[in-house]
Amino acid sequence: MMITEEFIRSLTYPEYFDRGMGYFKRRRVTSLDEDEDTIKARVRGTKSYRVTIDKHDLEMSCNCMAFSGKHICKHIVAVLLVLAKGGKISKTTKTKPKKKKIKTGKIIDSQTLTTNFKTLVRSQHHYLGRWDFYFDRQLEILRQGSKIISKISHDENGLRWALDTAKWYDKELTKIDDSDGTNQDLQWQLFFKAIKISDGIDGNKIWKIWEEYLEKEYNFNFKDNLIELTFGESKNKKLVEIAGKKCDTLDDGFWVRSRSYWCQRLLKTKDKRFEERAVGYGDNDVNILLMLLDFYKSKNKLDRVIELAWPKRGQFQVSDWLVKNLNANEYYEKLMILREERLTRLFNKEDLCQLRELYRKYKSSEWEQITERLIKNTSDRHSLIDLAMVLGRYDLAVTVLATTLDYPPVDIDGYANKLAVLDTNSGIKLYRLLVEREIGKIRNSNYYKNFWHYIDELRRLKDKKIVDVLRLLLMEYPAKTKLIEGIKQRLNNL
Repeated sequence: MMITEEFIRSLTYPEYFDRGMGYFKRRRVTSLDEDEDTIKARVRGTKSYRVTIDKHDLEMSCNCMAFSGKHICKHIVAVLLVLAKGGKISKTTKTKPKKKKIKTGKIIDSQTLTTNFKTLVRSQHHYLGRWDFYFDRQLEILRQGSKIISKISHDENGLRWALDTAKWYDKELTKIDDSDGTNQDLQWQLFFKAIKISDGIDGNKIWKIWEEYLEKEYNFNFKDNLIELTFGESKNKKLVEIAGKKCDTLDDGFWVRSRSYWCQRLLKTKDKRFEERAVGYGDNDVNILLMLLDFYKSKNKLDRVIELAWPKRGQFQVSDWLVKNLNANEYYEKLMILREERLTRLFNKEDLCQLRELYRKYKSSEWEQITERLIKNTSDRHSLIDLAMVLGRYDLAVTVLATTLDYPPVDIDGYANKLAVLDTNSGIKLYRLLVEREIGKIRNSNYYKNFWHYIDELRRLKDKKIVDVLRLLLMEYPAKTKLIEGIKQRLNNL
């Protein structure tokens, strides 16, 4: 790969590049590992971020909030700069600055506790738009809010306080940018506290309280969260059995949804009722079916797994479960069928890579036939381009891209940029096509920015034919002063 600083700049915003350069210079890339297909790295920011780069098609990803498919983040920039410049990586860690504590005051009664909690949560509104501080503020709110919740009394009044505050939080979440889930984490602590308090109270009495809160609809699945934690965390067996009976006897939407939590509880406690309930509910609830598949897999009943799952492999969750859990040594033929079926429906790079590994291991002589079949059966242009890139069939990628030059959804410039790094000849071919497209516009336009960009890329790739192109334009458009000036300047520099 020929990664350059110019290539990296073209992938993102100038400010992201500058920040990535700062990370590179401060040696924030803490690990860098390569195999035949992938580069994996870790970058130290506000926390440790994972960066992945595919060496075949330069697809990149990072688990930070700033990353998007079109504009890469500073963490990826830092990793690319390490690759381009041969920089060193660091194993050191940096001490985080101490955060300013929020004073909550001494809590005297429930009213003061409520005021302090709501004031604390609403304080983040002052930082909206100031993103360098906003998310740090949220983390501090989570820490200080946890302290307030720890002061709740362990009685019925404390229980109602936790649930009422969680209900208030439901409405408050509609006004908050909670993209990293910090506020929802704090709301969950209120639910956990309510469950912990309820463990020490009679189950029938608790259920009467629960019913008051389950009668209404809320914004952020308040009811589902409460029941999920009841089944998942409650030690009050009477309360759990009452809720389980509701799941078994009621067919309204809420209790049907809750059956998966009930089955999780039965599975967790190794209750003999699990298999019966899961078989009964699994046909209509894919989450319960997946639990049942895990259950049979743990019992080494793989034939039963295939019996239940194979007819439902068209459901993506069941299909995902099968490709992750089937033993390749025993079921490699089914895995091959499954991976190819998935690719036929929708191109997915992981499916292609795994299918390639299966054929390399078990039927290596047939792999070329499979790739030709996949190419033949892929009609979507986007998918075919991506398929060709991953297979390293860059000539095919250029051929398909040539038919999509005027099809806006395809990022032609992005592919040209990648091909120039991955395969010089393919990069040159595509840039020539782009130059031809721009030449077609010259007669009726004085806008040459894209034209010069493509010409300069061909100069960088040392394409000798651009001299002939520029000389022909020099003769064809003698009256276009700016064009002639640019041509002469570039001819002099060749």
